[in-house]
Amino acid sequence: MPGGDGPVFSMWARKTDVAQRLSSRLYIFQHATSLGNVESLMKWHAMSNEGRDPKVLLVSCGVEDVDDDMKADVLQGLESINLRFSVIFPGE
Repeated sequence: MPGGDGPVFSMWARKTDVAQRLSSRLYIFQHATSLGNVESLMKWHAMSNEGRDPKVLLVSCGVEDVDDDMKADVLQGLESINLRFSVIFPGE
């Protein structure tokens, strides 16, 4: 990751339905229950962990380009569920 940031992190959605639906709307990020591979992965944490915050998404970035590929994939996923880009990437 650019700047030495770790490739595994969490995102919180403002609404549960966004967290539940986003990972199924992506092309580069695949839904997975195990993180930390060369593929970019996203997991809706509440799906397989009862009692977890239903707004949490776990993300593992793979070898794809962050700016050109990963960011564009998340943006199109949000757009497909009719969310404004500023929800995740302020200023877009």
